[in-house]
Amino acid sequence: MGTARAKQKYPTNMKAIFEAGRDKYNDYEDNIIAIANNPFYKLDIPKCDKPQKKASDIDSIRTLFSATPKGKKEEIAQDVAKLMLFMVGINTVDLYDMEASCFSNGKLCYYRHKIRTVRDDAYTEVTVRPEILDLFEKYKGKDGFLFNFRDRYRDPKGLYENVNKGLKEICNSEGLKKMTTNTMRHSWATVAKNHCKAADDLIDFCLVHSLEKKLAWRYIEIDYSPIDILNNQVLEAIFGKKKVGEKKAVRREKVKEVA
Repeated sequence: MGTARAKQKYPTNMKAIFEAGRDKYNDYEDNIIAIANNPFYKLDIPKCDKPQKKASDIDSIRTLFSATPKGKKEEIAQDVAKLMLFMVGINTVDLYDMEASCFSNGKLCYYRHKIRTVRDDAYTEVTVRPEILDLFEKYKGKDGFLFNFRDRYRDPKGLYENVNKGLKEICNSEGLKKMTTNTMRHSWATVAKNHCKAADDLIDFCLVHSLEKKLAWRYIEIDYSPIDILNNQVLEAIFGKKKVGEKKAVRREKVKEVA
């Protein structure tokens, strides 16, 4: 029985919860042992693998956005990917649930969905670049929502899956390596680090990563302008000063007239 249990896999957090309960209810000084059995005894829980790097190179990103979509699925996928990249790697679930009131005075001010239920520091502000204002109008929502993705997909998962399918089709057509919605977020961070030389703390701040171990953030009146500054640098590193989809100007040398 013990051998079979030792082979069973337990999530790491289950062991942590068990140990916390044992520490709370066991009084070793007075020999009061409410929890005596330890199902995790001699259980070796492997460490989590390092997260897979999903960033794409700049040339591939440019190709993705300069491609001509074939059908509605590819068009929406390309548009959503553009929204994500230009708004500092925002997640599709946030686009799906975004309320219209979050967009005010040219800024998108919202709480990141992934950690808003357990943390109160998931709030961020991002200036909406002029290159994507047409997409705000194109996908204008109703009933208090900023975008109309609720009219197209039953839930956030439907948006996420269909966008990834559309991106896959574009990548196959253009001969690109696989890109997904996660690619936009990872690529933004990678360009910020490698091309813009941004500090890790600033990148974490821009991506609205949890700051629970950084107590100073609980007391500081936060200035969100560094997000816009770094976002501008990232997008310029990817696309230059020209707008996305704009064709590069072809230089034509003047032909000298032959006398």
